[in-house]
Amino acid sequence: MPDVYPHDLSEGSGFKSVHNLKNATSILDRNIEKAEIISMQLKAGIKHHKEKGMNVDRLEILLLQYDHLIEKAKKDNEANVERNVGPVSRTKRPRKYCFQ
Repeated sequence: MPDVYPHDLSEGSGFKSVHNLKNATSILDRNIEKAEIISMQLKAGIKHHKEKGMNVDRLEILLLQYDHLIEKAKKDNEANVERNVGPVSRTKRPRKYCFQ
């Protein structure tokens, strides 16, 4: 899939704009999913080091901030889609993670 850049989203109207927005949204959705996987892996690593007696306080704070940014990106993305193409009708794909 070709990369979509912000300036591509403003070109033209109708189908092309909606198509570009859907592509950008799809890319953002995949990046959010990757960020959630990274977060879970970081949590596992922090837990492992904490169990070994290491001080992970700073890492826990940074992870909380990271998780907050992921949630903000999800909310902003949904609001942007609703504002530009109407209520979200995308079906959520089932997520498969290595860690639960």
